[in-house]
Amino acid sequence: MEIEKAIKSHDNSVDVEIYQVGGQKMGSFEISCNGHVLFSKLSLGYFPYVPSATTRIMSFIEDYRKGNDLKKYS
Repeated sequence: MEIEKAIKSHDNSVDVEIYQVGGQKMGSFEISCNGHVLFSKLSLGYFPYVPSATTRIMSFIEDYRKGNDLKKYS
């Protein structure tokens, strides 16, 4: 929820959807946008630092909107 609030404070037009992913380890989650996983607690083993995660997400959204190369997010 902290990340959702942070994203909305940067750009209220961004749609944030939160849902539980079935079959995953309890407490694990991923943050993704348009098929690009931007953070995975399951893979990394730790919770995201909200400011860093928000910056990464907002950078992705900006690059996506501008049509820039998104390979660096893979």
